Amino acid sequence: MKLTSLLAGAVLTIGIVVAAAPSLAATLVGTPSDATGINDLVVGTTTYDVTFVQGSYNSVYATTPPTFLGDFADAQTASNGIDAFLNLSGVTALNTFTLEFAVPFAISPSSNTFVYNKLGPPWTDLGSANAISSIADGSLAQAVFTVDLTATPLPAAFPLFASGLGALGLLGWRRKRKATALAA
Repeated sequence: MKLTSLLAGAVLTIGIVVAAAPSLAATLVGTPSDATGINDLVVGTTTYDVTFVQGSYNSVYATTPPTFLGDFADAQTASNGIDAFLNLSGVTALNTFTLEFAVPFAISPSSNTFVYNKLGPPWTDLGSANAISSIADGSLAQAVFTVDLTATPLPAAFPLFASGLGALGLLGWRRKRKATALAA
């Protein structure tokens, strides 16, 4: 009976620790009238920090290719995620004046880029064909994605790790006690 109570307590403790682990939600960097990025934006199963960089495609991606190079589906998901976040946050401008952003998935500034433009209250899809000149001349913000390595807070993992070690110790103690009882 004691062991059952002990195990039930351990399971309850693990459940509380897991439930209390902080959940991540995207946050705006800057202000709604001067947004410079988004932290903790989830695209698929990866969490990114997004920075809006003013410049042409060639200047922004001169040394590092776009994050979603060759991945149409994730580029579209990322574009839609940014679009939804900007609308929910009431963002009116990126980097003070820019009203457009691009999430490219091709190797060059072509029609293979998702571009959104703030034409009215919602951020809306311009479509690729309308955006080629903006991409080339740098009058829009390139959405540069960086994998967020701090997405799972380390301190939240420690109680779970300690609970696992405690459970293993309990099992070892129980086996040792049982072996001693059988030997006697």
